[in-house]
Amino acid sequence: MPVNQPTPATGFLARLRERLKLPTLFTGGRVDEVHLEELETQLISADVGVDASARIIADLRREAPHIGDGAALRAALKASLVAILRPVAKPRQSPPVTH
Repeated sequence: MPVNQPTPATGFLARLRERLKLPTLFTGGRVDEVHLEELETQLISADVGVDASARIIADLRREAPHIGDGAALRAALKASLVAILRPVAKPRQSPPVTH
């Protein structure tokens, strides 16, 4: 009988989610410079890229006074990622079916 193995994450966002350690990074209170530096390191380590990571951290720095918990941090992070990816998002094209 085969053992059910968890399927590996596929796609950029799934890999990013796996590599970021938001629960351990943010334990409550206000987001400070130490949190932002650690998150920037994690983003770069997750292959987000230096320029994109710097933009995300700048966005989070502006939002920091409004971030009071992990859910707010994740929402601000997601909004920043979406803002970066939206201009280059394209609908997925399926190859034509030939018979």
